[in-house]
Amino acid sequence: REAIDTLLSDQRYHENILDGLEKKVVTHGELNLDLEQRRTLLRWSTPSITARAKKIFPDEEYINRKDIVVEWLKKLPEQGDREQGKLMFTALCSVCHIAGGIGFQVGPDLTSVSHRSVEDLATHILDPNMAINPKYISTSVQTRAGQRFTGILVAEDELGVTLLLPAAARQPIPRKEIKSIRTESRSLMPEGLEAAMDPKKLRDLIEFLQARPAPTGH
Repeated sequence: REAIDTLLSDQRYHENILDGLEKKVVTHGELNLDLEQRRTLLRWSTPSITARAKKIFPDEEYINRKDIVVEWLKKLPEQGDREQGKLMFTALCSVCHIAGGIGFQVGPDLTSVSHRSVEDLATHILDPNMAINPKYISTSVQTRAGQRFTGILVAEDELGVTLLLPAAARQPIPRKEIKSIRTESRSLMPEGLEAAMDPKKLRDLIEFLQARPAPTGH
């Protein structure tokens, strides 16, 4: 994250970012550019960089779920209710994320996303596979007994693997019991969360996520 911020902050390095994407040295998911970061290349760089960036990720491109994202962004209220958002977070997100002192850290800690825009947060909630930090790509393990576990691969050796599951449960699986292991190249966060909410509830959730942590002392 610090490296990407450094590269984006200086136009001299924008060409290197695009070179890496065009030559497939890095993928979209690995760079994990949020909406504002993409727009640094799309709107606030040199004309040649902007033209190249548009070929890689047009300004309105949401890779997996564009139509849903665009439609929901139109319906979001101007303001949200933070307390109602806290309830939404507890019900839908807390098994894998931490925010406001609530939850389990399986996916990214969301305490630090308060600076992100409503549009950016809504986009990532509705389209969780738009940009994925490689640390949180899901792995599926099928056992010889027919079980299937999907989580974050946190340990692997000759004896077996350990997956981190929702609610921070750790699932060790002995090597001799494994039939197959597959990296999903997708986020553990499911698509389709909008089925459990409406635009107002999504805006409430975003209001909660944008709350800045209270000072801890002097």
